[in-house]
Amino acid sequence: NRRRSKQKRLPAQPIGVPERPNQVWALDFVHDTLADGKKIKFLTIIDACTRECIDIVAGHGFSGARVTRALEILDVTRGLADVIMSDNGPEFQSRANMKYIARTRVRWHFIDPGKPNQNAWIESFNGKFRDECLNLHTFSDLEEAIQIVNRWKDEYNNLRPHSALGRIPPALYAKRLQNRELKMAV
Repeated sequence: NRRRSKQKRLPAQPIGVPERPNQVWALDFVHDTLADGKKIKFLTIIDACTRECIDIVAGHGFSGARVTRALEILDVTRGLADVIMSDNGPEFQSRANMKYIARTRVRWHFIDPGKPNQNAWIESFNGKFRDECLNLHTFSDLEEAIQIVNRWKDEYNNLRPHSALGRIPPALYAKRLQNRELKMAV
């Protein structure tokens, strides 16, 4: 058995604040447990410009292939981001994910290990997700978790005002950006 040596990496370069939707997506995982003690994991994906929660995928475990499958679905339904930002977790560093990056030519921005503040957009979102949803519910099973989380995601995107967006919900902010881009194109 050969041991893989760790490659030395240069520190991650900061990403500027995105100015349009699908410019930067931020990804991470949030862990929780069901009422019976079984572990559950949520893959959270947000648009860093609009702060929209693009998706929350729930499961008992995640592989790199499962992450890429979620991204492939979003590519079809929404279009792919220019840059995807995440930590260096095994799901994001997996062989399946590396093949996905090469195939799609998406620019994947890995933050420096131990520096979650470099992905502040998703860290902020995950804190809200935990405080406003996960901490308020005890899920009996995965299906119930998915239903409750999807309802929360809809409220977050469509009703909940966001301070960084001028106290309007992310979906309304995204719509205003889209309308502004349409007016500028005419």
